[in-house]
Amino acid sequence: MCLVFASKVELEIATKVGTAALLLLFGRLSPWIWSWVQYRYAKQFWRPVVRPQPTVVVGRHELAEFEPSGLIGIGDEKAVDLLREHFRTLHLSSNFPVRYVDELPPGISYDGTFLCLGGPDASPEGKGIIADLWREAPTSFTWEDGPAIYDRESSQRFRPQGFPGPVTRDYALIVKMPNPFSQPEAKEYALLFAGCLGFGTWGAARFATKAEFLKDFRVENTDAFECLLSIDVANRSPVRTKLLSFRELSPSTSA
Repeated sequence: MCLVFASKVELEIATKVGTAALLLLFGRLSPWIWSWVQYRYAKQFWRPVVRPQPTVVVGRHELAEFEPSGLIGIGDEKAVDLLREHFRTLHLSSNFPVRYVDELPPGISYDGTFLCLGGPDASPEGKGIIADLWREAPTSFTWEDGPAIYDRESSQRFRPQGFPGPVTRDYALIVKMPNPFSQPEAKEYALLFAGCLGFGTWGAARFATKAEFLKDFRVENTDAFECLLSIDVANRSPVRTKLLSFRELSPSTSA
């Protein structure tokens, strides 16, 4: 009788301890589980890009009559801050190095993963990793002075609305492709964000953190694509973004 009673007491104690342990474990894991469920699509896209650690490259503009050291856009800086906060939210590496395009001296290797902010004009004299990657990108769009984006497939030209003056709409491109300067088996990428103006660059980087973009099955299922975006601007900030065109890229696409 005593043995039976002791067994029941031990069972009750073990059950209570086990339940408490499970609750404690669930409490510790629940933020991770919620994060995994909430950001699953984001991690599917960003994890291969962020690991190994990418280099973020910011364009620099030469206007010696105003600032001999060079100028960068507020939109580019906002995009860097946005990406860093997004990676921190995903519990991915947010301590990525940020380099100005002319801080990568001649002779440095272009292998690795690069996240570039700005179009080819962001590389002084058309030299540097940003301009080189845009030249290698097998994209169906071209950059024009004005500034403007020209679509060779549709023969349409996209110019910021209101510029020069208060801008109400900008246009931008997102291009993802394997890094053309790396060995194919390295699985290293180049991800390019660029607007006609800084609003577009900022808005393109932000759109790449949104569910509308990350849950798009085309984004999930290809390693090389180009997106044309229309980005409304209000209060000197990008607001509503519309995906105008998504095209898968291949090495055979004419650059």
